[in-house]
Amino acid sequence: MEKRSLPKGFYFRQADNRDVETARRIIWQVLLEYDLKPGNAELDADLEDIEKYYAQGYFGLIFNEQGKAVGTFALYPLHANTAEIRKMYLLPEVRRKGLGSWMIDFLLEKAQVLGFQKVELLTASVLQEAIQLYEKVGFTEVKDHTGGPRCDRAFMKSLVQQP
Repeated sequence: MEKRSLPKGFYFRQADNRDVETARRIIWQVLLEYDLKPGNAELDADLEDIEKYYAQGYFGLIFNEQGKAVGTFALYPLHANTAEIRKMYLLPEVRRKGLGSWMIDFLLEKAQVLGFQKVELLTASVLQEAIQLYEKVGFTEVKDHTGGPRCDRAFMKSLVQQP
């Protein structure tokens, strides 16, 4: 996998519990933009304690040059060999700048480093730009899945190289 540079004018860091409100603000704003309901107890429990839920994974924030948080991205361990990409959101003013591709590349590389063999994700059909990105980097749709109240589509990608 080719290592992609973070687009010029942006930086990132790993989030901790001091960032809960910042992450929530970004995520809620994007969900409301797409008429998706934020604050679901099942889907958003991980935002109550980022350090606990992502201790074996990763939760990151992206910032612009002015230091404003403009994006979130996370990798959550599901099983010993499977991780889930979660909370991948960008504010409208920073979309189409290569940040989504960078986040996906970063999370896939992080999953490999952490020893995961497969990455899954759930999303909503209304998030067409995200779905196009997932398919572009090799995720395939899982037809028979149990989504959540806000996610009606599931995708997966194997990280194991096929001979």
